[in-house]
Amino acid sequence: MKEKPFFSVIIPLYNKKRSIERAVNCVLNQSFSDFEVLVVDDGSTDDGVGSLATITDDRLRIIHQENKGGAGGQARNTGMSQANGSWFAFLDADDLWLPNHLEELVAIIDEAQQPALISTKPIELNEGEELGDCKAAARSVRKIDYFRESARAVGLNNCSSSAIHREIFDRLGGFIYARSGPDLEYWARVALHYPVFLSSMVTSIYYRGNMGNMEQLARERRRTLSPIRDLADISPSLAMLAQLSEKDPSILRREDIRLYINGRLRSGMRGSIRQSNPSRAREYRRLMISPIDAHSWFWSTCSHLPGYVLRFLNSVYSYRKSTSRKGSSA
Repeated sequence: MKEKPFFSVIIPLYNKKRSIERAVNCVLNQSFSDFEVLVVDDGSTDDGVGSLATITDDRLRIIHQENKGGAGGQARNTGMSQANGSWFAFLDADDLWLPNHLEELVAIIDEAQQPALISTKPIELNEGEELGDCKAAARSVRKIDYFRESARAVGLNNCSSSAIHREIFDRLGGFIYARSGPDLEYWARVALHYPVFLSSMVTSIYYRGNMGNMEQLARERRRTLSPIRDLADISPSLAMLAQLSEKDPSILRREDIRLYINGRLRSGMRGSIRQSNPSRAREYRRLMISPIDAHSWFWSTCSHLPGYVLRFLNSVYSYRKSTSRKGSSA
């Protein structure tokens, strides 16, 4: 392998023995081949690295460290600090790339012509679910207002669909330590300083149903809910923006930032209503920044309904959704 590859592919590994070989092989089988692969073993206890023993490709490097946690963010930081490539592409150990993923990232880079955060369009599947036809109706690469578009779509990009230029890591550092959301905080922090480009091509698959970090945390949150007092209680990305606004109040006067914050709060309101927890939804509503859009007003109105009414409406919604799913699969 030459000393300075185009991409450094960084895969954090913590107890993903069942899927790590699949992840590494999907990288080694990419149509674009100018890369190195750094698997950062974050103190795994299931010998996931052992499943890679038969891979002899000299583009693969394995880095060992004691467990640092942080939802894989700290392992990604280790990988970036030891990477040789000009661009850093991320892949989670339980996710998958289609063979043209890096090739599509190169197409985005050719369009951007500058250091940037780039991503293809990710798709979510349940483990074992077959991938259907995911070709874009019309392929496009575009520069986006990250905050404005993320306000409408939380899954705009994820770790397994994204890449950054190494200048970004050198200037801004890496992922913060957080049990959930260090990636969203990083994308938001990067978007404050660098452009963001997206491709309409689906080339990365995020797998659900494997008890990954987000699924485990979702279960914990359902058991223990602490009060929401300010933006820092919502997510690392909102905490970062709130902290910046203390030094520079103009941050919160930006329309795209307000939309982003309200979008995250609206998502929390919607989730609370779906769980028949109106008081929780009202906690989210109190933190919204004017002006409030129609969707947020709708969920705000729902938050004033009695809990028993919400439970009834949610049961009707769940029933209709399940019957609709059965009808479509018949």
